[in-house]
Amino acid sequence: MPTVNSIQTIKDYFNRHNGVQLTNRFTVSIFNSPVGDTEIQAQTVDIGPRAIATIQDNLYGYGGGRFLPRHQQLIAGGFGVVISFPVTNDNYILKYFNDWFNTIHSDSNNFILPYYESAIKPTVMSVDILDPNGNPNSTMLFTEVFPVETQPLSFSMKESLPYQLYTVVFGYRSLIHTFENV
Repeated sequence: MPTVNSIQTIKDYFNRHNGVQLTNRFTVSIFNSPVGDTEIQAQTVDIGPRAIATIQDNLYGYGGGRFLPRHQQLIAGGFGVVISFPVTNDNYILKYFNDWFNTIHSDSNNFILPYYESAIKPTVMSVDILDPNGNPNSTMLFTEVFPVETQPLSFSMKESLPYQLYTVVFGYRSLIHTFENV
């Protein structure tokens, strides 16, 4: 039995699994959104926890019974997929998401909600997790994606910030995670 904490055991483990996944190697693409396809330069991607909602069966015994899986909670605790985007000088990212929000819910007096089948159902978002050479290690495909909320834009004269960030929270229906080298 190998020594669990030996340097050689640790090196062998990471060599056997092709090293470690770098957090800065990823791409984000959105397809079939109501405002068009785009590959967006994202600064950070935070994928919320996966959670299974349960219900107790209330069978005889201690407490309320066994917890049975009921459905997957895709925005567990109000957290779906949170992506921060650098804002370019043409404000492309602001316009893209403002147009998307306005397509789903217009602020005009003539409120018209588009059909789910045309506004949300076809939209998918791909987060490709890349190796050091830029090849996909795995792909997280989120289906029926839509923006849920944006975080506040912060402007300040008291600090010298390098650039503006725009953070968007996405909801989705399902996650399909495919692996290239497994």
